[in-house]
Amino acid sequence: IYRQAFEEALEKGNHNIAGYTGINTAFMTLAMDNKNLKKAASIARKAAKAKRQASKSDKWSTIVEGEALLYMDKFDQAISHYEKGLPNLDVRERVNSIQQAIWISRLLGNYSLELQLAGLLARVGA
Repeated sequence: IYRQAFEEALEKGNHNIAGYTGINTAFMTLAMDNKNLKKAASIARKAAKAKRQASKSDKWSTIVEGEALLYMDKFDQAISHYEKGLPNLDVRERVNSIQQAIWISRLLGNYSLELQLAGLLARVGA
């Protein structure tokens, strides 16, 4: 369902929705498609690009970009985006964002990244 919504949002030029649905499509692709990182990264790039093209940036823009960077093996840049974006979210949103990032790190088999993300949530506050 995310993939269909993502494709429809891209076709209609609804960049905000494409960003949200695209980053979730990337996650589901990694989780459900034999850990297909190449495909997930491609989708994440498109989602981040769509979010940057949105007429108005919102509190999720930096988080979407950060998550996209995880798929592209740019972990330090991703952490930096999370550090910048998490304070703009309420507690539930922070926890959900970091939980998804932690699941990505687990699917990638990157325990060090998982610890960094957990530490980030502790620093920012949950």
